[in-house]
Amino acid sequence: MKSTKRKTISKTLSITIGAIASISILPQTAQAQFIQRSFLNPSFEQNLTPYPAKPTSPGITTISSFTNCFIQVDQTSVPGWSTTHPRINGSGNCSGYVNPNLSVSPTGASLIELWTRNFNGVVPPNGNVFAELNAEANSKLFQNLCLINGETITFSVNHRGRSSASTADVASFVVNNQRAVQFGTASDGDPRSITTLSPSNVANITTNPLTLPGGGWVRYSGSLRYTGVSGTIPVGFEAISTAGGNLTIGNFIDNTQFAGLPVIEIAAQTGNAPESEGVPTTNPPQIRVVGLVGSSGLDITITVQPSSTATLGLDFQFQGGFISTGNTVTLNIPAGNYDGTAATGSLINIPIEIIQDQESEGNETIEFVINADPTKFFNLSTTTCGAAPITSSIYTIFDDEFLSGTVWNDVDNSANNTFTNIQTGSEVGTNADGLLKAILVDSNGNVLASAPVQPDGTYTFNDVPFNTNVRIRLSTGVAVVGNPAPAASLPSGWGATSPLETDLFNSSNNIQGRDFGIRNILPQLLLLKRITQITAVNGNTTNFSTIIPSDGTNHEMWPANFVVGEISTEAAPGDIVEYTIYFLNKGISTAAEVKICDPLSRYLTYLPDSYDGFTPVDNGATSTEDLGIKLNLGSDVYLTSAADGDRGRFFSAYTEATGCTGVDNDLTPEQQAELSGIIRVNLATVQSAAYGYIRFRARVK
Repeated sequence: MKSTKRKTISKTLSITIGAIASISILPQTAQAQFIQRSFLNPSFEQNLTPYPAKPTSPGITTISSFTNCFIQVDQTSVPGWSTTHPRINGSGNCSGYVNPNLSVSPTGASLIELWTRNFNGVVPPNGNVFAELNAEANSKLFQNLCLINGETITFSVNHRGRSSASTADVASFVVNNQRAVQFGTASDGDPRSITTLSPSNVANITTNPLTLPGGGWVRYSGSLRYTGVSGTIPVGFEAISTAGGNLTIGNFIDNTQFAGLPVIEIAAQTGNAPESEGVPTTNPPQIRVVGLVGSSGLDITITVQPSSTATLGLDFQFQGGFISTGNTVTLNIPAGNYDGTAATGSLINIPIEIIQDQESEGNETIEFVINADPTKFFNLSTTTCGAAPITSSIYTIFDDEFLSGTVWNDVDNSANNTFTNIQTGSEVGTNADGLLKAILVDSNGNVLASAPVQPDGTYTFNDVPFNTNVRIRLSTGVAVVGNPAPAASLPSGWGATSPLETDLFNSSNNIQGRDFGIRNILPQLLLLKRITQITAVNGNTTNFSTIIPSDGTNHEMWPANFVVGEISTEAAPGDIVEYTIYFLNKGISTAAEVKICDPLSRYLTYLPDSYDGFTPVDNGATSTEDLGIKLNLGSDVYLTSAADGDRGRFFSAYTEATGCTGVDNDLTPEQQAELSGIIRVNLATVQSAAYGYIRFRARVK
């Protein structure tokens, strides 16, 4: 019994006018994020960023300047912090506060509760804002930190009870969902307690003597050695009990910190700038810092590697004010809490200064490495927790006697044989099939240098003699330095829209924007294939008039709404599918000897008689036969599938489809087995800007 399972059918297409074209889809790459090595926003002073996709909550930029109020907002409104709090509606009384809208999905918010100075008589020990654990439900308040196996981490927090001067509110540090240290404080700062709980992934916990910031607050601090697996771990706080028994009333925290040694690595493997830049600013060599650096700062040493081709003292030097010894320089990283971004100053330049000369010596490189010191910092990746770092930075000094420009694909000939108005609209650079060179020529017509034109059309000369009269010439010829320059020329199929050589000019300054215009003068046939009709087994016919936006369908030379149909759809065995192949010559010359060949899947049976007795046929005569191919080149004609002299032909499987390069006897037996045949239409010539379509039908097996 034949299966009635529906199949997805789609377009397949090939063309022969000297080459076979293909389409590929490239994956997108994700932008790197940075690891976190310390609590960010430790005192909750950064807060109340707008809550995404909902009314601004609470409707003000920050509550740091407000007094005597509190708010409950979604975790997204408090930078750095997350919570396990369930999504419910919050409350607050600070000016401008707006509740997260319960009618907007997702409803409610994962609440964090913040108090400001003097609300209910509580004065924060640091800044103007502090947090209360458990806004409206028992939950954890945490941040995701990168912890390294075996490292020692310091912790500290200001804690205060809320409602009792005799019974403590009790909370704990939580590491990877395990309580590590427990501490308790009453509202007047007494009694005070700190207890080691020693979870399985922590060892050697030590606690420091308690300090009293005042106002009933107590600061608890200490250190622990992390023995768990290196990775990103939730670290934070959890309420254990309160004086009144209600876990949502009590346990204030502020000025929190939990941090290991900072992580430092080279920021980028490469950087570069012209010699004239002096102190690099365009792409300077840098290190990246993630984590907490203490009040005395952190000194690290950078070494210039022997593999560098630039010479210290001749081509570059360390900037004054930095301590240097031989090929090393010491940087002081100021105290701070670094998150890896430029906003927190996490990118620190390696302090070099380029020595400018007037010698043409080519590009030179400086390679830097960080001298590791595991007692002060980790030299590890700042983007992947525990991974190896970028080990070195190679900074390239571009010889500043350089010339550069772009060869543009000037499709509309806007240059009009000048060097002005070359690039317009969406025109892009080109290297004319990879064969084109820019040649630097002296006043005697001899070659000074040759540079390949890159795929994006750009070219650069880095070894330009200083203060010399030169010209630039485009050519496909062989250029030998010191010999007469080859004649200006372009690859076959390309024509010039600007002169192919500049006038003489002086090279005393860095010069950019020496542009040229060329364009492809060959025919350029654009092909699109669509499913335009399905006739079901039951006789119902569906015509598809969908317009699918793409680079092809949006081409300005197509008539409006000309290209219609589906790219893929479902059909059942026995259904008849109509395919339409649209063609357009978007080039500026006539396409000759054009044959369009379409391989037909083995799941389809070509119908040679699907168009009933239409006229005219290809030779202009009248036909009463049922024909299989419809051709439109301004008007409709119908073609047979036989070798009878008209432009249409159907070749059954394993039959040589003459004139169809790549889709006939060039196929392997396995590839042939996937076909039921090949349809070929000989268009002969297609004039510039001419368009039309080929249409045929097949039955689903």
